[in-house]
Amino acid sequence: MRVTIRLYKRHDLDLYALYMASGNKYDFKEVMKKTLKAYINNQPIKNELPDLEGIKIADLPPKTNFHINVTAEDTDIQEWLQTIRLGRRNNLMKNILRNSYPPIIAPYYNESEHNSFNFRKGYDKK
Repeated sequence: MRVTIRLYKRHDLDLYALYMASGNKYDFKEVMKKTLKAYINNQPIKNELPDLEGIKIADLPPKTNFHINVTAEDTDIQEWLQTIRLGRRNNLMKNILRNSYPPIIAPYYNESEHNSFNFRKGYDKK
C-alpha cells in the first residue's frame, strides 16, 4: 500500500523544511512511519530536529507530494488508515508528525535577512 502525503508551502512550512532536509542522516519518510507506528500503539515519541540551516523559503516549490510504502509488516498502520475518513488522512498524519517534534519557529516574514530557517536561536522579528 502506498500512502500519498502532500506538503504545502503555505500551510506546512515546518514539515516542508524537514522533508527538504532529508539526506544521509535523516530520512523524513522513515521518521513519519516510525511516528505513526508509535501513535497507533500509544507509545510516546519525541523526534530530534535535523540540521535545517540554509533552507531558503524562496527556493521551495508551492507544494510537493511523496509516498510512504506501507508493507505487509505494517498491518497496524494499514488497519488504522482504513478507519480514517477520506479527505482527512493527509492532515491527520501531518499533525501527528508535527506534534512529535519540539516547537519549530518558521520564518513567515518576507524580509530577506530572515527568509531562512533558524532553529537554534529562534526567530525574532526586528
